Amino acid sequence: MEPNELVKPTEDEHIFNSLSSAAAFLEAQSYNDLKTPDVVDLLKGTSSTHYKISDGKSRQTFYIKSQHKLPEELSKELEAANDNVIGIFTEIKRSWCVVQNKLYLWKYVDGLDLQLYEDVNGPIISVALTIAKPGIFVPEVTHVLVIANAKEIITIGVSVNMEDGNISFYQTDISVPSDNLKMLRMCGTKTGRIFMAADDGYLYEFDYKPQESWFSRRCTKICHAPSKLSYFLSLYDDPIIDLAVDESRNMLYQLTAMHNLRVAYLGPDGMTLTNIGQCTNIRKKAQSLCPTSRLFDEKQFDIISIHPITVSGSHNGRLLAVTSNGARLYFTSTKAHSVEPAPLQLTFVRLPVEKVGTNEPTPAVDAAFYMDGIYMIADKLKPRVSCVCPDSALMTEAQAKNMANASEVFEEFTLTGKICAIAEETQDIPLSMKLNELTASSTVPPRRFLVQTRAGLVVVEKRRPIEILQLLIAEAGSCFDTRAKDIRDFIDHYGPAQTYTMCFDLVCKEAQQSQQSNSAESLATLISSQPATRLFYSIDSPSIIGSLHGKNGVSQRDGFALYLYRLLQPIWNQKVTVASTTQKPSNAQDTSVPKTTLQDIHGKLCQLRKFMDLNPYINPKPLHPNEVQSSMEELYQLLSHAIEAVAFISYLIDAGFPRIVQRMSVSAQVALMGLTYESMLTKPDGRTVLRHLVTAVVDSQLEKGTDLNVVTDTLQNCCGTLTNPKEVIMYKAVQHVRKASETVDPTQRATQLSDSLTLFKKIADYLSYEQLQEICEGYKNLSYNIGVVDLALTCAQAKDPYDRCSSYVDEGCPPTDSRRKYYEIKKRCYICVFSALLDAEYAGELQYDSAEPKPSGNASATNIYQMILSSKDRAFHFELYEWFINKGMIKQLLTANTPYVVPFLTRPPFRKENYDLLWQHYRLQQRYDVAAETLEQLALTECDITLEKRTEYLTLAIGCAKSYQGPRVIQMMDMVRRLEIDLQTANAQLLHNFSESKDPIAMETEV
Repeated sequence: MEPNELVKPTEDEHIFNSLSSAAAFLEAQSYNDLKTPDVVDLLKGTSSTHYKISDGKSRQTFYIKSQHKLPEELSKELEAANDNVIGIFTEIKRSWCVVQNKLYLWKYVDGLDLQLYEDVNGPIISVALTIAKPGIFVPEVTHVLVIANAKEIITIGVSVNMEDGNISFYQTDISVPSDNLKMLRMCGTKTGRIFMAADDGYLYEFDYKPQESWFSRRCTKICHAPSKLSYFLSLYDDPIIDLAVDESRNMLYQLTAMHNLRVAYLGPDGMTLTNIGQCTNIRKKAQSLCPTSRLFDEKQFDIISIHPITVSGSHNGRLLAVTSNGARLYFTSTKAHSVEPAPLQLTFVRLPVEKVGTNEPTPAVDAAFYMDGIYMIADKLKPRVSCVCPDSALMTEAQAKNMANASEVFEEFTLTGKICAIAEETQDIPLSMKLNELTASSTVPPRRFLVQTRAGLVVVEKRRPIEILQLLIAEAGSCFDTRAKDIRDFIDHYGPAQTYTMCFDLVCKEAQQSQQSNSAESLATLISSQPATRLFYSIDSPSIIGSLHGKNGVSQRDGFALYLYRLLQPIWNQKVTVASTTQKPSNAQDTSVPKTTLQDIHGKLCQLRKFMDLNPYINPKPLHPNEVQSSMEELYQLLSHAIEAVAFISYLIDAGFPRIVQRMSVSAQVALMGLTYESMLTKPDGRTVLRHLVTAVVDSQLEKGTDLNVVTDTLQNCCGTLTNPKEVIMYKAVQHVRKASETVDPTQRATQLSDSLTLFKKIADYLSYEQLQEICEGYKNLSYNIGVVDLALTCAQAKDPYDRCSSYVDEGCPPTDSRRKYYEIKKRCYICVFSALLDAEYAGELQYDSAEPKPSGNASATNIYQMILSSKDRAFHFELYEWFINKGMIKQLLTANTPYVVPFLTRPPFRKENYDLLWQHYRLQQRYDVAAETLEQLALTECDITLEKRTEYLTLAIGCAKSYQGPRVIQMMDMVRRLEIDLQTANAQLLHNFSESKDPIAMETEV
């Protein structure tokens, strides 16, 4: 009998209904999380000026996190020279400065590791850092530093030490002459291409190869003219002043001095270049979109920089241009809602903020930055930075209602020194959390921006809503009433559900951090002591309750669902496996999610469940739950199942995922290939695949020599509910049966069969009748009939744990009684017992001569008859005795020394045949007094019994009463006298009847 041959148990439909309901609710709550706000679609009309100016330190979105001075040597150099250019290379964590023919680089985080490169023939005009093309440099070189002056353009290989962050330069001998052209701007692409904007108005590309060939040089300067005709025209009057690459669409945008925008497509692989067209008359179009503003007068209008809007930020938006007075111009594709490359068109103007009550002039913008919704500009007249970001709450609300709402938050702060460059620090932050900050987790760092001035570098951090809430909690201390208004305003703005979601996030994060710093303290104490935990209770305080619209628990449930979804979102719709690229055969599968990701998710899910377990106020479990509480319980079940699913897949990775999958049947492997984590958790088909995986991993571990107890204990500990430890126990038991069938040693066979029986009995309540039948057949084939009897009787008792059938059989088995269904189930188990009895009798194993039962539970008994008589199952004994009668085995019934024979024979209704057996049973047990009383009852019953039979009963009763010796001897002697009188009367009646029945003539003849 193989494990996969076992009939699978029926799934608990209630559990899957609950899990499916929880999954549906989870996805409904997270609808807005799945969609990132489209910055262009949220723009209404043609222009807007509304901004939300932040007030209050606790609500401030941008704040200065740290400041770092310039290296002292460089500061002295800058004091002596004003014609210098300063910038930031975030890819290698360096700031840079050009002073004549010198290029300085230093770590912007601490001002150390100042490096100087001055091997340049002439003043440096521009520099750029790009990705190194593969296969050209040594593996250590990851970037290429491009330096341009009026004579040549050179490249320097750059490598970064990952341990200390130090960089090294490599001479490349890759350079091209500038031909007296000034490369005003240079930029690189993700494929390593280098584009340059020259002062002659043309776009150039610095192309380099591993080596020269007969027909091409190793490095060349390629001119990309905007059109064929332009080769013969001069473009000096309209040079390119800025370049921007949209890596998401492989587009290259070029801004000219006369405010024209040229568009080029780099091809699907980013390795070609096709001029798409250009957008002209931008000033006039802007003025037509915003006719009341003076910012677009010809004398004032000047575009200073362009910034791509990636496809993740907007499907139709393509480019953002910033003017010298702070206006933003949004360009979209002329082919609306199409991914096909197309020219640009100006569709919306965002005017700068108007400060009411001040006489400040319109800002003169010296530098601008835009990326993923964050817009920052540097004032040319003052060392001041203005920051603009979307209001995440209003944008999400507008998106949900399909409304346009360009509400943005405006803040500004003053620094020291002229501002030269603004950039965003390179961080590992999911793009979705950048574009929709409500989905951001506290474990993911906030966005940081670098502002380089002539005095040093300033790190500006962007607070997300969760950081703002954390700051409010910290400021409130132990009494939230002191900040009740601020907390209430926060809840009103972001909503109760979102606030609860953030609280869940903060609680789990704080507990995890505290546990890492103080492992001796219990997790329960850590969670209950966190400030965010106290906020859960304070939110419903009288000073804050108005923001939650009542105490019905809906907001808590919605917040819990939203946070649970955000934890599961990285894997929720992911397939569990992908085609393996390293394993053979070609159809091999491997996990789609790295183990580190699974471990991170598992840790957060465990923290959340622990918090829910410790706070019954948040997760009540009443006896009669309402709709919200029922929904909360369903979500909690999904959380528990998710914890086990992630733990199980992690265990499979450690055990060798591809090899384990190969052990599954072909159909199971096909099912696994299309299985998502969501299906694995909520669908019956997913659980079926999990069973195959459990079987495969146990097989694999056993083959490696791992002890089966270790495997089963591990599975039960990490995923006992999901994979059902009873299935693992069944597998282990079946393995023992298989080993017993393979061995020829009787002792080993007996040991294996006994071990299997012990395990099967542990899961007796789990076994279906079909499974029981199959196991019993396997036992009978191995002549283990005693095991059949023991297991079948154990299963029968497990199917009726409250022993309803005992009273049912005592009452004569009423046909319409609700207990009948339990009785019918148990009767099927008894069939296995009777089948084993027949086999044992045929094999000569059954010993009916020993009627004394051994103590219950003695599974080592070799006499099957003794085992069945020692059963405590009243219903079984009734069935057994009925079976004895039907088989004509009256002797076995009469000699059975159990407390169930008498109740069986005396159960209603009255049957003469049973009482005939009853008095014989009593006499065999030498219980002559009750035998006499039974015989007297039979003699005097009103049933249709002949007088001769009654006389026989009386005679036998007198004999039994006279044989009695015991405390009731006087009572028995009285009975003898009474019975003798009755017997005399009966005999006289018999004689009379006999006399009357004779023929008179016969009587005369006889006389």
